[in-house]
Amino acid sequence: LGGVLLSALQASAATIVPSERARAKGDSGQGNAAARLVSDRLIGWGVVFGVVLCAVQLASVPLIGLFTTVPAVREAAVQPAVIASLMQIINGVVFVGEGIMMGCGSYKALAIQTTFGASAMVASLWYSSISGGGLTG
Repeated sequence: LGGVLLSALQASAATIVPSERARAKGDSGQGNAAARLVSDRLIGWGVVFGVVLCAVQLASVPLIGLFTTVPAVREAAVQPAVIASLMQIINGVVFVGEGIMMGCGSYKALAIQTTFGASAMVASLWYSSISGGGLTG
């Protein structure tokens, strides 16, 4: 459900920012300034959505017990659930930022950032596997 909300915010940013840029450009020649104001507001909403999703996920961590009766599994699932919850704050901002970049047609920069992000993930997984780490460290 959280992903759907953030995707909707991303699509809104991809639509609203360029339309505001074009509208204000025709009215007063201040298209970029108007688009920045809208972008700032949308990023603020991204933070709000991220914090709310984080709070909801953190509040639902005790519900892990509904899915398993094995105490070791319950205990092992808490730390990844908390980490995933805290990542929602970052996700809120990132989804809006990606939407803004798509709306402005900044596909090359978006592709480069995505490549760096995916590379960092692969490097982290590789390091974790050779160092004996895992979800709990």
